Amino acid sequence: MSVNLATGAITTLETGIKGVARYASGTQELFYVVAPTDQLKAYSLKTLQTRDVLKLHEQWDDWIVTDHGRIIYSIANFDGPSDQPVPEEFRMMEADGADRSLVKFSDSKGGSPEPLSVSPDGRLLLHLDAQDRLSVLNLTTLQARTLALPLSEADWVSNASWAADGAYLLGEVVSNRQTWRAFDGVTYDAVTKLIGLKK
Repeated sequence: MSVNLATGAITTLETGIKGVARYASGTQELFYVVAPTDQLKAYSLKTLQTRDVLKLHEQWDDWIVTDHGRIIYSIANFDGPSDQPVPEEFRMMEADGADRSLVKFSDSKGGSPEPLSVSPDGRLLLHLDAQDRLSVLNLTTLQARTLALPLSEADWVSNASWAADGAYLLGEVVSNRQTWRAFDGVTYDAVTKLIGLKK
């Protein structure tokens, strides 16, 4: 369904999508995975047509879509022996279909690396690393930095996204209860300065 925020009018969309869909504003498409085929598809809100995007790796774990239709996804081998490391990798597929590796974690056991959000200008990936720390990855240089947030030791961030203007991060913080917090000091400008990214 879609909701007009100005009028409150609700429109039902007959898309045929079952499960979770993610919206890319730049392409005006809803992206979704068809189980059990692992086929990622996009439904256009302009043409009302569906297109195949990519067949996800059989060991895919998490995925996000950027506003411009780039897909960032993770793959992990959870089928190995329990006493062995669990390697995990983030990959990115560009809108033109080019697919490349972004970062590899030698062992994600005990953590849950997950792509979370891409900055408004498309240059930085906010993600959880193999130790469940909120980190940022420069999508050009592939350099990553952990973000120091004002949290107690019992708290951890399970989800986060950039504000549309980059003025703050909004994070879902879990400790003994689940809350959302805006981290005002963690602006896009502050993060780019931290990782040495020039404007």
